[in-house]
Amino acid sequence: MPTPPLPTGQRSRAMLQFTGTLPTQIGQMTQFTQSFLLYSNSIGGSLPTQLGQMTVMTQYFDLYSNAITGTLPPELANMGSSIDDLEYFRVYSNSISGTIPTEFGDANFGQYAQFYSNKITGSVPTELAKMPNNGWVAYLNFEYNTLCGDLPTEVTSISSSYAWYLGSQAGNGIGTECPPDPTPFPTISTLPTTLPTSSQPTLLPTTPVPSPLPTTEPTPLPTTEPTPVP
Repeated sequence: MPTPPLPTGQRSRAMLQFTGTLPTQIGQMTQFTQSFLLYSNSIGGSLPTQLGQMTVMTQYFDLYSNAITGTLPPELANMGSSIDDLEYFRVYSNSISGTIPTEFGDANFGQYAQFYSNKITGSVPTELAKMPNNGWVAYLNFEYNTLCGDLPTEVTSISSSYAWYLGSQAGNGIGTECPPDPTPFPTISTLPTTLPTSSQPTLLPTTPVPSPLPTTEPTPLPTTEPTPVP
C-alpha cells in the first residue's frame, strides 16, 4: 500500500540519517498534538515506555524503516487516548521482537496501525477484537513477523470486516503450534554466609618419632707405619 502524503505544513525529520536512541524525556511532550515523523533513519534501541504519555497526538506517529529493537511497550496503547485516535501508527520494517501486548485491545491507533516486517512472536491475543470499539482501526498489519497459534474466533470475525493482515500466507505461522518457552537456566542457590560450625577435625596420631641413629664415630685405623724390610 503506498504511503499517504504528509499533512500540509508538517516538517519531517525523516531520511536525515539520524542515529542513536529515543530518549526517555520524549514522554515530556505531553502537549504534542500533530505528527512525529522520524521514519527512514538509523535510530536504534527500544521504544521508551514514556511514549504512552503522548496522549493528545492526532495525526502521524512514524518510526518505520529504522533499527528499533526491543519489545512493544504496553504503554503504547495510551497514545492518542485523550482524543478520538491517531490517524497513523507505523513502526514497520524494524527489528522489534516479543509478543503483542494484550493492552493493545484498548489502544486508539486510528485508521492505520502497521507493525509488519519485524520479529514479533507468539499468538494473537483475543483482546485485539476490542480495537474497533475504541477507535476505528481499518488497517492492522502484522505481516512478515513470526506469529503462531490459531487466530481467536473473536479476532477472526473482526478481521473479515476490516483489512487486518495476520495470516500465515503473509509470512507468519498462523495455524501452526507455537514453540514452547525456552527452559530457564537453573538458579544457583545462594552460598552460605557463615562457615559450618562443625567440630574441629581429629588431629593426626602422635606416634613417637623413631630414635635417631647413634652418633658414635667409628674407631680410626692405626696410624703406625709398617717396619721396612732389611
